[in-house]
Amino acid sequence: MDLPSGLRELPGHLLPPELAGAAGFRERTADLLFEQRRCENLAFCRTVTTLYSLYRTVYADAEAEYLALPAADATDRELLARRRDLRLREIALNAQVSTQLRLGTDATDRALTEAVGFVERLPQVLALVGENTISVRAGQEALRRSRVLTGEQARRFDELIAERLRRDPLELLAIPAVREAADKIVEGIDPHAAEKRRKRAREDRTVVFRAEDDGMAAAYALLPAEDILEINAKVEEIIETVCDHDPRTVAQRRADGLTARVRGSITLGCQCEQPGCPYREERGIEDGSVDGAIIRYRTLIHVVINETTLAGRNDDAGYLVGHGPVTAEHARGLAARDDAVVREFGERITAPVEPEPATTPALDAPAPVIEVSEPATVESEAAPDAPESVRPLVKARGTAGYRLTADLARYLTLLYPRCVFPMCTRPAARCEIDHSTEYDHHDPAAGGASSADNLQPLCKAHHRLKTAGGWIDARLPDGRILWTSPTGQMITVDPAGTVLDLFPDLRRIDWITPLPAAGSPMVRHRNGPTRLEREHARRAGARAASVALLNDREHPEPNTPQSEFERSLAIAILDFTHTRRYESRRSMGPPTRFPDVAPHPRPPEPAHPDDEPPPF
Repeated sequence: MDLPSGLRELPGHLLPPELAGAAGFRERTADLLFEQRRCENLAFCRTVTTLYSLYRTVYADAEAEYLALPAADATDRELLARRRDLRLREIALNAQVSTQLRLGTDATDRALTEAVGFVERLPQVLALVGENTISVRAGQEALRRSRVLTGEQARRFDELIAERLRRDPLELLAIPAVREAADKIVEGIDPHAAEKRRKRAREDRTVVFRAEDDGMAAAYALLPAEDILEINAKVEEIIETVCDHDPRTVAQRRADGLTARVRGSITLGCQCEQPGCPYREERGIEDGSVDGAIIRYRTLIHVVINETTLAGRNDDAGYLVGHGPVTAEHARGLAARDDAVVREFGERITAPVEPEPATTPALDAPAPVIEVSEPATVESEAAPDAPESVRPLVKARGTAGYRLTADLARYLTLLYPRCVFPMCTRPAARCEIDHSTEYDHHDPAAGGASSADNLQPLCKAHHRLKTAGGWIDARLPDGRILWTSPTGQMITVDPAGTVLDLFPDLRRIDWITPLPAAGSPMVRHRNGPTRLEREHARRAGARAASVALLNDREHPEPNTPQSEFERSLAIAILDFTHTRRYESRRSMGPPTRFPDVAPHPRPPEPAHPDDEPPPF
C-alpha cells in the first residue's frame, strides 16, 4: 500500500525503511512503532553513557585527584590553583555538552546530573530503559525518587525497583504507578530519609505568576499534596453548579471555577442562553442560600492508614488517595487535624476465633478512616474477596443489584487510584465505574455482578473503547487485569498492586450481599439472541481465549512443548474473535432458530433498549 500523501512530502531519511511495507496495516505499523521507540530508548542510554564518559574525562577524574590530595602535602597556593583548574574544567565541560546537545545552561546541568545518577546509582534501571521495558520518563522518575538515599542505599533501591519492573514482562506501568512503587521501596529502605525528603520539599513551597501571550497569564503553585487535593476537590465541586447547556468545556469551567473560588464564590454562574436558568448567577458564601437551600460544601480528602500505625506502634507508610504513599508521620499529622474524622472501614468482626500461636504477631485490625472537611480522610485496612483460608477481619455491605452501596463505592475509591486502562493516568475520581464482566439487567444472577472483584474505574474515553468491543479485558485470579488489543497484543496492569502491598488486609473483607428480590428474572421470548447478547458472548469467548493463552505462556506444561502450528492456531483463534465483528451482517445468515420451540405468537417487538450500546 502506498504511503499517505503527507509522508510522501517528507525527506526520505526521516522515514523508517520498513514503513513502506507496513503502511495501511495496523499490526505491522504498531510493531514498527514499538521498534522505533526501542531504538530511541537505546539511543538515550548511549547518550547517557557517552555523557558520563566525557564527565569523567574532563572533570571527575581531576576532582578525585584533588580530593585525594593530602592537605599536609600541598601549599595554599597549590590548592587554590587546583580549585581554579577544577572550576575551568567544569565550565569547559558544560560548554562542550551544551553545544553538542543543543541545550541551555540549566538543561545541560540536568543532563550531566542525570547521567551520573543513572550510571553510578541506578545502572539496572538504565538497562531497563535500553531494553524498552520502561520509558525514559519512567527511568527519570525512579532516579528522582531515589535522590534522598545514600550511594549504598541507592544500589539496593536499584535492585528492588528493577525486580519490580521486571516482574511481569506483559505489564505496563503508568508514570504515577512507577512513582508509587518507587516511593514504597524508598520508604522500606529508609523511612527516615523519606520523611526528611518530605520536610525538605515542604520548605520549597511557592506560588509563581507570570505573563503569557495574548492577554493571558500563568500561575504555578508548589504546595503540599493534601492542599492541592483540597483545592482540586473545591474546583470539582463548583464546576457542577451549572446546567447541562453551559457552553464551556470542562477545562474552561475548571479555570473559571478556580477563579470563582478565589473570589469567595460557591457557585460558578451558568453561561447558557436558556431563559430562566436557576444557575445563572454566581453566588458567594454571604448569599446564604440558593433557591431556599442552604449551601455548605464539605471537601473530603482520603488517607488510608493502618490502625497500628495511627496509634504509633509502627511507622508503616500510609496512602493519600489521589497522590500516593506518604510517610507514617505525614499520615498521623493529617489524622490529628481538628477537622479530621477517623472511621474504620466496614464493621469489625468480633466473633471468637482460635488464638494465634504465641510466636505470631497480632494481626492489624482494619485501619481507621479519616474524613476531613477541608482535607483528608484516612481509611484503613479492609479487604476484597479474599481466599477462603484467610479469616476476614471486617464485614461490609455489598449489593445484589446494579447500583453500588456506600461501602462498595468507598472501597473502590481506596483500591484504585486511576483508570485501569494501560498507561492511563486519569484519576479514578473522574472515571466511570465499569463492570469487568457485563451486567445482565434482565437476569442479574446470570451476568457480571456489582461486586468488588468485578468493578473497576475506566475514564470515559477508555470505557467507550471497551464498550465498542475493540479492546477486551479479563480479570486474573491474582487481581491483575489482562487487556487484549484488536491486533492481539496482550498487556497486563496491576492497578491496585501498590495499595494492596501497603495494606494486605484489604483482601480480608466479608462482603454481605442481600438476597435478590423475590420473583423470576424478566425473560424475553425471542427467536434468537439479541445483538447485545451476541456481543457479550463474543467478549466472553475472547476473554477465555486470552486467559488461556496467557496461562500457557506463564505456566507451560512440562514435557509437552507446543508446536509452532499450535501457537499460531491459538493466536489465529484469538484474532478471529476480534475481527469477526467487522464482517458484513449479510454473511451471518438468518437468525438462529431453536427447532424444539415454536415461534412465539406475539407480533414482533419494537427495538429494545438492550439492542442499544450496553449500559455498563
